[in-house]
Amino acid sequence: MLIFIYGDDTFRGREKVQEMKTRFAEKFDPTGMNLAEFRDNPQIGEVMQAVQSSPFLGQKRLTIIRDLVASTKKADAENWIKGFQKTPETSIVIFQETSEAKKVASSEIFKALKKSADVFFYPFPLLSDAELVKWTIDRAAMLKLTIDQPAINELATRVGADLWRMQLELEKLQAFVGAGAASIDTVRQMVSASFEDQIFDFVDAVSRKDVPTALRLLQEERLSGTSDHHLFSMLTRQVRILLGARAMLDANPRASQDDLVAAMRLHPYVAQKSLHQARAFRLDQLKAAHEALYNYDLGLKTGKVSPELAVDLTVASFLT
Repeated sequence: MLIFIYGDDTFRGREKVQEMKTRFAEKFDPTGMNLAEFRDNPQIGEVMQAVQSSPFLGQKRLTIIRDLVASTKKADAENWIKGFQKTPETSIVIFQETSEAKKVASSEIFKALKKSADVFFYPFPLLSDAELVKWTIDRAAMLKLTIDQPAINELATRVGADLWRMQLELEKLQAFVGAGAASIDTVRQMVSASFEDQIFDFVDAVSRKDVPTALRLLQEERLSGTSDHHLFSMLTRQVRILLGARAMLDANPRASQDDLVAAMRLHPYVAQKSLHQARAFRLDQLKAAHEALYNYDLGLKTGKVSPELAVDLTVASFLT
C-alpha cells in the first residue's frame, strides 16, 4: 500500500501522518519493531530494505519517507519507481511531502505510482476562509479555550491560513485567559496581524498612491520573516478577490457583502473590506494587474524571475 500525504497545508498533513502512525502502532505494531522513518536524502538501498522486508513478528510494516517525491531528480526517479512498484502487500509506505502540491503532482515518482492499484491520496490544500473559522472553533474546543465568535473571526483574519501559527496563538490565548474567556479585545492585545490582515492597509495605500506607506508595510513584512513567495501569493489572491468584487459591482452596483461571500466563498470580513476597496479601482486596472501577476507567476515557475523580484515588480506596477 502506498499513501501520498501532500499539499500546501503542511500542518494538517503532519497531523494525518501522526494519526496513521498511531493507528498502525495500536493495530499492528505496539513494540515499534516494524516502523522505519526516513528524511534528508535517504539512500535507496536502506529505504528499499525497509519497504520490502517481511514484518518482524507482526502482520505489517510501515515506512514513512519525508520529502522524497518532489526532491528526486528525473534521472534518479526510475530506480525509486521500480523499487516502490515491488512493495509487498505486508508493507505500507507513506510519502509525506511538504513541497507545493503542484510540484509533488508533477514529479516523476508521483505520476508513475499514482497508477498503482493499491495507492491512496490525502491532499491538504490551504483552508478557505469559512473552513479556517470552523477549524479554529474546533481546535479551540480541543484546547478547552473559551472564545466567542467575534474573537474567532478576528483571530482568523489576523493569522490567516497558517495553521502552525494558529495553533501557537490558540495555545498562547489559552495560557493567558486560563479558565476565563478570550474576547476580541484579548485577541487584538495578544495576536499581531499577519500580512493577510495588513494587506487591506496595503491596498488602501496603493489606491491612494501612498508610496511611503505601501513600501513601509512591505518592508515590515519582510523584516518579520514573511517569505517573498508568500507575499506574492497573498498579493495575487487579493487582486483576484478585488477583480471579482469589481466585476460584481459593475454588473450590480447594489451588490452586497453576502453576494460576494456566496460567489467567492470568502470570510464575511474579507468580503466587506474587499467590496469597499474594489470601488477605488476600475475593472481595466485590476485586469491589467491580474495579467501582470500571471506573467510574473509564469516567470517564477520557469525560474526567470525570483520571488523577491516578482513582489517588487508587482508593487511597482500598482504604484505607478
